[in-house]
Amino acid sequence: MASKEASRRRGVNNDLPCVILLDAPAQIYSAQVGSIVRLLVLAMALEEDSGDGLRELYGSLETPTMLQLWTAADAVPIVTNLGDWNGDCVLPPQAAKVDVLVNGRHTTELVGSDDFLSACAFIIEPSPSAYDELWRLGFESQDKTNQWTATVRVKLSP
Repeated sequence: MASKEASRRRGVNNDLPCVILLDAPAQIYSAQVGSIVRLLVLAMALEEDSGDGLRELYGSLETPTMLQLWTAADAVPIVTNLGDWNGDCVLPPQAAKVDVLVNGRHTTELVGSDDFLSACAFIIEPSPSAYDELWRLGFESQDKTNQWTATVRVKLSP
């Protein structure tokens, strides 16, 4: 379960489990991009305690070449860079659970006093038509005591 302080920051004053709705500005991300080959969406969930691990992990996102991942369900993990991850078999609405390395270190080693839960990813292939899909990202700690779900709607216009 999330710490009470972190929960209060998100406006949760009741017991968990619960539903947390994000503020309107946090719900919409808009960007214009040129022609893309494909779009990889990678989401990671952490339980914030000190915030130090969260800052370090967030800072690593500035250099995507430092990140590697593999599908958590693979019997034999194939570690790849972000551009080579084969998430083609991942179909909406369920994102794939993945493991992430940052500069050769597993994300659980980076976060210090903050607790890394898990990560999810999915790929959107380019299309000449509009894209509008709802994705479910399920996060779960290794000891199975923390479980979170994010629902993300992705809309793309040609």
